[in-house]
Amino acid sequence: IIKVDQPMWARVRDTHSMEPTLNANSITLEIRPSDKDISVGDIITYKADNLIIIHRVIYISEDELGTFYVTKGDNNAQPDPHKIRLEQIQGKVIGILY
Repeated sequence: IIKVDQPMWARVRDTHSMEPTLNANSITLEIRPSDKDISVGDIITYKADNLIIIHRVIYISEDELGTFYVTKGDNNAQPDPHKIRLEQIQGKVIGILY
């Protein structure tokens, strides 16, 4: 038994960007994180350009607007082109079902 406050389940759409970690058959268990809950290496879901994206955090820094996160799909050659802010983050993956 795993006790988690307000968990969320999400089904992954297969875009191949997170293979081999996540694929079309993966279901993630996620929590709504605070900024203190996010570290380099975590997988997060976030909203950008009206899309929900699930990628890994590869860099955390700050600028004049505060903390931002840089993400990248495990199977992608380049990081995502935008800075991710906490208010865009919808979940942090804490478990994966295959």
